[in-house]
Amino acid sequence: VNCRGIHPISGEHIWFEVVFSALDDGSGGIVYVARNIDDRVQMQEQLRVTNARYQRSLQAGTVGVWESDLVTNRFYVDPGYRELFGLEQHELLTHEQATACVHPDDQQAMMDNLWDCIDSGLTEYENEHRIIDVNGQVHWVLARGHIVRDAQGQALRVNGTDIDITVLKEAEATI
Repeated sequence: VNCRGIHPISGEHIWFEVVFSALDDGSGGIVYVARNIDDRVQMQEQLRVTNARYQRSLQAGTVGVWESDLVTNRFYVDPGYRELFGLEQHELLTHEQATACVHPDDQQAMMDNLWDCIDSGLTEYENEHRIIDVNGQVHWVLARGHIVRDAQGQALRVNGTDIDITVLKEAEATI
């Protein structure tokens, strides 16, 4: 049980966890242990606030977060990415399915760029390309990723973002 109480020595309000256990001696008695979990509760609250701030920032910028696992061929995406591409929330994606969302004229260049970064030992990836959402709408995205490698330098996964830059591209076209 987690509760908030007053520390017996300092008098400060703290969070603590209490664990109760019945005695095995037939007396019907219980024993309990209480431990200070104030630091853990504060870290959880900081994590909650940071995550909420992160989610608001992603929503404000039409940003999708992704992770491409090169070992399992899975492609994790967050809700912002799903919204950008018009994907259902429950869909699991492979690399091939994610690549299929890229405009056919941009697919090869995007994949070449990514694999050139991976094969050359780089840790950063960046590419501008078009995607086609499920409604047939074309969007320009700026994809940026960080390539995670093991101790031998083998690429394991790429963590990144896709930022919708369609408005910027449209403005550039008018200049």
